[in-house]
Amino acid sequence: MPNTLQLLLLLGVLSELVVGCGTVKTRSHKAAGVNLLQYHTFDFAEAKDQSDLRFFTPTNEARVKAGIRTELEKRGLRLAEPPDLKVCVYLKTKTKTFDEANPSLETGSLGSDLMTYYGLLYDNDWGTQDVVSYQVGTLVVHAVDVRQNRKVWEGIATGVLYRHPPEKQIEVRIHEAVSGMFKDFP
Repeated sequence: MPNTLQLLLLLGVLSELVVGCGTVKTRSHKAAGVNLLQYHTFDFAEAKDQSDLRFFTPTNEARVKAGIRTELEKRGLRLAEPPDLKVCVYLKTKTKTFDEANPSLETGSLGSDLMTYYGLLYDNDWGTQDVVSYQVGTLVVHAVDVRQNRKVWEGIATGVLYRHPPEKQIEVRIHEAVSGMFKDFP
């Protein structure tokens, strides 16, 4: 019989499939005084920060880069060497816990907070586990002006990372993350 954490994670994934996505929070920032429309070409470069390879597998990295390429090509940029922009991408992870005995009351009910902020569905009738540990991932994309060697744009997507999710769910979440962070890229 699965333990409470496995049930929570499974129900979180199932609820996202049924109700839709929305558990990935995205944002982006452009460097002051930079006109992103001046760039016409891009290529990928190694990120200086290391990714968590438990989640950022070579397959997932390829999916993220394909999504980035699609978003940039929609905006008229093309993959070329030498590029105007070098794009770096990496995934940072952090283990967080939710303590049922001391829940945060920031925005409402316990269940609402877990679903909204962490993509988890929690019901204390399922067991007596008071503390739930989970992984949060932060996908970071930097666009660096090659001539100036200066970061001109950054996109960030944050969400709960599930252990062994279905491949389709991974693809949906990656698309949600990448398209969300590029929504304000001209």
